[in-house]
Amino acid sequence: MGGVVDKAKIIAERGVYTGAEIKIDNVLWRAHENRNKSVFTLQRREIVVGTR
Repeated sequence: MGGVVDKAKIIAERGVYTGAEIKIDNVLWRAHENRNKSVFTLQRREIVVGTR
């Protein structure tokens, strides 16, 4: 059965900029370039980035 972290989602409505960090359940993602609107989810202990 999944927990709250399994359903965690971060929505960046205006973009993500170089140097930004996203952390979900001790998994860290760092932006190495500017991105447009994005959605961040955790899948198999890895942060997956999708477009909004």
